[in-house]
Amino acid sequence: EILKYNRKYSNIVNFEQCQSLVKEKKNNIRSFKLKFLDFISNCHSFRNSEMIIDTHLSKFENLKLNFFFKNFFPNNVNSNTINYKPTNRRKLFKIFDNKKVKNIDSIFINLLPKLIPLSFVENYKYLVERSNNLNWPSSPSFIFTSSAFFGNEVFKIWLANMVNKNVKYYVGQHGNNYGTHFYYGNKNCVERRTCNHFISWGWQEKKTNVIKGFYFKKPFKRRDNYTQGGLLVINTSIEHNFVPWDTVDYYLKRLNYVKTFLLNLPSNICTNTVLRFTEKTNNYNCSQLNDIDDIFKKVKKDYGKSDLQDLIKKNRLTVFSYDSTGMLQYLNSDIPFIGFWPNFNDHILTSKRNLYDLLYKNKILFKDPHEASNFVTANWNTLDQWWKSKEVKIAKLKFRECFAKNENNVSKSLAEILKSY
Repeated sequence: EILKYNRKYSNIVNFEQCQSLVKEKKNNIRSFKLKFLDFISNCHSFRNSEMIIDTHLSKFENLKLNFFFKNFFPNNVNSNTINYKPTNRRKLFKIFDNKKVKNIDSIFINLLPKLIPLSFVENYKYLVERSNNLNWPSSPSFIFTSSAFFGNEVFKIWLANMVNKNVKYYVGQHGNNYGTHFYYGNKNCVERRTCNHFISWGWQEKKTNVIKGFYFKKPFKRRDNYTQGGLLVINTSIEHNFVPWDTVDYYLKRLNYVKTFLLNLPSNICTNTVLRFTEKTNNYNCSQLNDIDDIFKKVKKDYGKSDLQDLIKKNRLTVFSYDSTGMLQYLNSDIPFIGFWPNFNDHILTSKRNLYDLLYKNKILFKDPHEASNFVTANWNTLDQWWKSKEVKIAKLKFRECFAKNENNVSKSLAEILKSY
């Protein structure tokens, strides 16, 4: 029953479909811009002394950080587009197939040949060759990235070779959950476990490799006041299936929380509400989109097409239906928001719950969608007074100092950290 239930919401693509998708992507003509950037990054003979890539800084701050180290040809201009060459894995299926085993182990054994990444098998030699041919530092003084470790297969192979040479490897925080979530971003996650130092956005953790840093990302532009405009509700798609809980069930609970919240709002607010979801193409299948349309028939929906800064301009309040990086971006920019989600702080580390409770006491976070909608209704015309009140300012400051610490000169301060440790 569980498998049947989840099948409706899971995008399961068989091997033949994968082949056609890869061929389709392979045949797509890469843009002139990417070709040009690839050419520039690999044609010059000069190799940087440091490897700085995918920093999550603004373009200007990223350029400044490279210039601090006299890197006039930043390494992160290259494209990580890969021409994957899948082969038929039916032979692998036969090797792993064991009809005698009928327990749960057989499920994992049968799935293994389907789930081993192409980069580990068919494309490994190609990726090694490509990493060797790139004009990246051969012996960098350090490596710094905030996210290249996640999906850049060429970088990961190059990184492994550099780490084996004892090159210092720094990872910067790129989103929330680090330092707060019991599972996401804990001290045993790959990026924290494999680096020499992890640079946080302001939090610390004893007896670990965490360096107390500051918020890297470019802040949003805020309005002078928030007395006019509508309501923006920001949602996320289903979480990745590599987590040890039922992501589909939790996703549906979140949608129902949002539905309850909207149904409890007066019509003058509800009709001026925009529901923002992530882009359709990569994050939702047909069943999920139908469910969203059925649940939220009368509300405007935006699937990542509008610029978030434009939506912030048009709305007086934003609601987050999950514990989001966006909340930290809003705090750092001092833009009014509230948030609620199922099981409120069950995912939060015990040592950090006092800070989440502080936002709850000051009506920034809510444990129940009814509480949240009642607050919005009662304070719709006085949101500025609430957001600028003394108690709320103190709560915001304490939370921000720990999880999204403000820094006036991001690139200079980050360069000092990279030089000091």
